[in-house]
Formats: sequence, structure tokens, C-alpha cells
Amino acid sequence: MDESAADNPSRSQLLAELSEALGQPVVAIVSGWQGDNIVNLGDEAVRVFLEVLDEELEGAEDEVDSVALYLVGRGGFPVFAEGVWRALTGRGIEATAVVPYRADGIYSLLCLSAQQLLMHPYGAVGAYDRRPLGRFKARIDGESLLGLSDVASLEIAEADALAELGFERRQAQLCRELMKRMVGGTESGTGARVERSLCAESLGGELALSAAELDRVGLSARVADPTLASLIWRLYCAYEQELEILEPPTPRYTASDVADEVEFAPAMGLTGALIEGRHRQIRYELDTGSPDPDTNMLTGEWLWEPMSIGDLI
Repeated sequence: MDESAADNPSRSQLLAELSEALGQPVVAIVSGWQGDNIVNLGDEAVRVFLEVLDEELEGAEDEVDSVALYLVGRGGFPVFAEGVWRALTGRGIEATAVVPYRADGIYSLLCLSAQQLLMHPYGAVGAYDRRPLGRFKARIDGESLLGLSDVASLEIAEADALAELGFERRQAQLCRELMKRMVGGTESGTGARVERSLCAESLGGELALSAAELDRVGLSARVADPTLASLIWRLYCAYEQELEILEPPTPRYTASDVADEVEFAPAMGLTGALIEGRHRQIRYELDTGSPDPDTNMLTGEWLWEPMSIGDLI
């Protein structure tokens, strides 16, 4: 290996190193949470996770009874967390949630579903019932009405605003119900403390609990040793680079020489999400040329074709 490759290993190499250090396959679940790179993982992403999980299990030398989920992201839909949890429990596989930085929403639910949490010193777990990120074009239907069941009057806002409110509240309700299933009930003990300490009412969309605080709640959480923490952080920085978290957003248009007109930038693909291991990588690519007309959020698609190691940054 040349010196440049040794100094700047690919994500595939870092995932392989982490897998060897933990003694189990690693599946990274990563999604963007700011700027144009916002993606809320949902039902379609469950199928992607199953594909990657199967590849990692088949590529293991020995029979696998545990995997590590490397979690980078926020928000999302509870159907994804349930799908991952159901797949692992259905195969009798225990999970270690690896948390490099702050995570919330469905990523917090995945932490609650895991048997143990391995955290970087900078890692923290936020509210499990945080709303999906961005804006949504919702409509008043049976699901959204369930979210509005305790609203005093349905005449307080326009239909679109009520639909969006109902959608958000319904998703939060589903997150809370899923949390109860994952922790075995919330009548007392750890479940009751999780429900109280890790909810959006307590943490909002900004606060989160450290490993020590999670341990006091009753979850099995520990901070990685310095060598392992360094590896976890290097991988996180690679994902930050891929998602352009620290980069200024690329403008979609610039001012034109003609008054009151703009010039749109050429359409380009942005990485919005990744689900990958050392044997298989699947990327969600956002198209800057096709923002949703109602929400202005970018649409995209999962790219299922195999990627060579050289394609990975």
C-alpha cells in the first residue's frame, strides 16, 4: 500500500478495521440532516438494509450471532427502525449500536433496540420521537387525524397546516409505541426512565444524553477506548466529507445579468444517504435538478449497482 493510501484509507478499509476490532460485521446506516442533503430513511431503506446485511453475513468467515450498527443521522421514519429491529431479532442476531456523534429520531430507536451501545466520547443519543426532518406535503386522512385526536378545534388552522401537524404528531406517536415494544414496556424500571428522559418533550431537537447519562437511565452504554474511539471518529469524518456536512451548500442558481432573472446551476447528484458494509455499499443519490415543488426538498433514488472499493472515499 502506498503512503497516501495509508494516510487516507477508504471507508471500506475503515469499516473492515472496525469489524476486526469489534469481532463482528459492521453495517453503517448514514443519512444527511442539513442543507440539501436531508434524507429521512423509511420503508424503502429497509429493503436496502436487508440487502447489505445479507451480504455482510454471507461474507463472514464464521456463523454470525451479532452485528454492529454504525449510526450517523437524525430524524427519519419509525418504519425503518422497526424493519431493522425486526430483521435482526428474526435472525436471532444481537446488535451493538456504535454512536460517533449526536443522533436522534430513528437512530435513537435503533440504539434502544440494541443490546449495547458503544460510543465515541463525542457521541450522544437524542429524542427517539423527534419529527422527520424537513417539510412534507401531507393530507388529512385517517392517519393524520389520529395525530390530531387531542387538538381542541380543527378550525384553528388551514387544512395544509393541520395535515402537516397531524402527520408529525402521528409519526411521534408511532415512535413512542415502537419504543415501548423495544424496551419491554414503560410501566416501571428502565422503560419508564427511557420514556421520560429520552423523549422530545425533555430533549427537544437539540439536546442529547451522553454514555454516562444513558448508563444511569439503565441502558448498557460505554465509551470506546482511545484506540477504538480514534477509528470510530475517522470513519465519522469520512461520512461527514461524503455528506458535505462541513461544506457550504452548493447554490442551485446565481444572479443573472438580466434584471430579476437567475441562472440555474447544472443538475448534479449529491449523496443523501448510505447503507454499507465492507462487502456491499448502496448509496441514495439526490438530484439537485428535481426539488419537490411543494417542499423544495430534493428527491432521489437508491443506486443498487455494485461499487468497487476504488469508488469509496
